[in-house]
Amino acid sequence: MLQGGFSVQMSDTNTFGRIPVDQTIEETVNKDTQTAGGTKGFSLNQGAVTRYYLTAEYRSCCLQQLRKMTDVSDRVAIHHDLTPSRIKKDEYAVQAIMDLLENNWTNPFAEGQTGLLNIATGAAASANVARDLLSAQKKGEEARLKFQESRLERGQNFFERLPRLNLKTFDGTKRYKTKVNDKEVILKSDNRLFAHMILVASSRKLSMKEVLKHPLGPVPWSLANTDGSPRKTNKAALARKLEAKASPAEEMEYPSACIIDGMSIVQKMKGDKLTFEELAEQMLIFVIRTSASSERIDVVFDVYRQLSIKGAERAIRGSESGICFTNIIPGHKILQWRRLLSCNASKTKLISFLVSQWKKSSMREKLGGKTMYVTCDNLCFRLTRNDVIEEDSLKTTQEEADTRVIFHAKHAAPHVSSIIMIAEDTDIILLCLAFHKEIDCSVYVKCGTATRTRYISISKVSAALGHNVCASLLGLHSFTGCDTVSAFSDRGKLAALKLLMTHDHFRDVFIKLGEEWQLKDEIFQVLEEFTCRLYVIRSEICDVNEMRYELFRVKDGHVESAQLPPCKDCLYLHAARANYQAAIWYRALKADPKVPSPLECKGWSLGDDGELLINWMTGAPAPNVVLEFLSCKCKKSCKLPSCQCIVNGLPCTQACILQDCENMKDDDVGDMQEGGSDSESDIETQ
Repeated sequence: MLQGGFSVQMSDTNTFGRIPVDQTIEETVNKDTQTAGGTKGFSLNQGAVTRYYLTAEYRSCCLQQLRKMTDVSDRVAIHHDLTPSRIKKDEYAVQAIMDLLENNWTNPFAEGQTGLLNIATGAAASANVARDLLSAQKKGEEARLKFQESRLERGQNFFERLPRLNLKTFDGTKRYKTKVNDKEVILKSDNRLFAHMILVASSRKLSMKEVLKHPLGPVPWSLANTDGSPRKTNKAALARKLEAKASPAEEMEYPSACIIDGMSIVQKMKGDKLTFEELAEQMLIFVIRTSASSERIDVVFDVYRQLSIKGAERAIRGSESGICFTNIIPGHKILQWRRLLSCNASKTKLISFLVSQWKKSSMREKLGGKTMYVTCDNLCFRLTRNDVIEEDSLKTTQEEADTRVIFHAKHAAPHVSSIIMIAEDTDIILLCLAFHKEIDCSVYVKCGTATRTRYISISKVSAALGHNVCASLLGLHSFTGCDTVSAFSDRGKLAALKLLMTHDHFRDVFIKLGEEWQLKDEIFQVLEEFTCRLYVIRSEICDVNEMRYELFRVKDGHVESAQLPPCKDCLYLHAARANYQAAIWYRALKADPKVPSPLECKGWSLGDDGELLINWMTGAPAPNVVLEFLSCKCKKSCKLPSCQCIVNGLPCTQACILQDCENMKDDDVGDMQEGGSDSESDIETQ
């Protein structure tokens, strides 16, 4: 015991079989002494029982020897974590996490990642947040020592409240201003705010059906995170589902063209400690090697504009903390490659530099007999070993590389037998399916890794799905969540795809989504019905406000805001953003699509700093009476009769001025009771 012998390894075959000594005795000697009547139920004679236990260990030893001699033993114990079903389940869970990191968020473990990233939203930490996070343990230790010296050893102010360190964390909650009776009320974007508003509404005896017509928060929790960023979903799940509907691609036809998303190649490069000239050369070699036997190579880059619907997403990824280069010199050594790629202005200059380097004769020699088309801003250049020509037919005002690759595919189709897309992106797969009838050759999308490469045949997937489904996928994708439009909380794309494929009128409306730049009312009505079905698959309810109330009612009020669909006001703005994005995609084959400003779409507005912001709602976050009684204005302490929170029997909230009063609770969720006591089975949720 002094040497640490507190446990016993019972079997060599059971990796997790090390158990305590007392349990080992129960599993061996005591187990062998069991009879049909228990350990002593075999006899009422006290002497017989005593003699039985005096010889128990010897009989147990003999029994073990007999089992070995007759080759009869108990079943080999296998820990449940080592069973095939559990191993398969764990592998699936690990793969799901990897897919989530790769496809929804910025992977914080990716090679070359230097800054701290929020795993939940993918947002990059600011300098203040990073400093506090990295020094949290040190500051906590200092606070502990201070408490020990002053309060435990000296006995000073022992019963006073401990002061908070107030370290900045990844909690990106924002404060939003709203007016109630000409008075300004500040709401903190905290998920618990929904429960507070429900409590206030219940105490005021308001109609819950009318209350739930509001989002009950500064942002709709079913569409947005607490930092105001749009919710994300696993886009790759939709691509894998569509890919599974067709057989693997066979051998491709030649001659072929290879169209590459330029920024995806840039992101794969390891630029640290290279000069910009060396980077340009290595990237060109990589592009040529990636194109394999294709005679034509198209490298398509994004265009980074100041007023862009992708601006919010780029800001979340830390574009403000990136390194901005005013001038890129060939011999300059790159020290912080990832921070350079975080700045839009630097990426624009990098693209211009790469194209200018590739135009040089020494670089063009590496092309051999291949022809390269490379984009730079609105222009496109055709590079061969002998010359450089500006290609007027590929000049376009398209901003996204996703739509521009389709524009290039249309241009290349008459001259080749097949086109290979090097861009493992769900958006491009869906764009290829939507426009495959317009491209007069076979189209393949290259996916996977260097060791496990696969090719998706767009023609085979299209034939398996049907033309109408393919034409409606872009509208479905934009409405259920993409890079510029938020997704519905806990509502993935596979459930939406199932609805689309089983209801003709849903397919028809998603085909029409994006035909015009402004959202039509008749389209929104069907989208509203689709949203209700997304939350309750067999419901006859077509009004999201009524659906919010019914889901709240059947759960007896014990529901979080993110579990409810957005109210009609927020859903309309969401649909307007989806319509705007779908309209951009549907005009992928136009050289000058005449895209209106996103400000003309009600889904975005202009911030004070000139940046484009998502417009989450047009109405009030909650009824005025709820906002009025949501917080108190106490400055020193919350006491009766001045504190209206205590007067109304409510805890103080994050909206109150005083944030450390005794009425402030850590778990501010109370009992929310409203409506009848109908069971959840009255309404079938998905």
